[in-house]
Amino acid sequence: MYQVSNRWLRRLLVSSFFIYLAIIAKLLLFREGASVLLDYEQWLWNDFSHIRSNLTPFRTIERYILVQKQFAYKNLYGNLLLFFPFGVCLPLLWKCWNRFIVFALFLLSIIIGVEFIQGLSQIGVFDIDDIILNSIGGLCGFMLGKWLANKLGLHSSSTPVSMHSSQ
Repeated sequence: MYQVSNRWLRRLLVSSFFIYLAIIAKLLLFREGASVLLDYEQWLWNDFSHIRSNLTPFRTIERYILVQKQFAYKNLYGNLLLFFPFGVCLPLLWKCWNRFIVFALFLLSIIIGVEFIQGLSQIGVFDIDDIILNSIGGLCGFMLGKWLANKLGLHSSSTPVSMHSSQ
């Protein structure tokens, strides 16, 4: 994959990326009505019975499509698009995320971590369907970023480009 080397473009992308991260953190982890993480007794006795989860692939997707059609598009497309910018920007900005498998494993660990926090804190539900859709969106973003880099003629460099390059 390629890396953005123009200093001003890189600064704009880095700033935009961190704003994007703050927005998705707010959407996913700091919703109104979120309860406090498990209390001490729950940790002590390993009582995680209150965690809401869906571990059956495509159960939520099917429910939205068949039963809750008015929410289906918002949920499905929202989950697909949520990590799309992550896939486009991260490899363009930092060389260590340029390899597909490295990026895919990092993306998956971030998404699983977010889902775990949502289930544990009761902000939402640990949902395998969210993991599937978010991962597809992030990986599609990665592939689009790679295609755009080729089309725009961004050149691959053998060393990471710093924020303070002289261009």
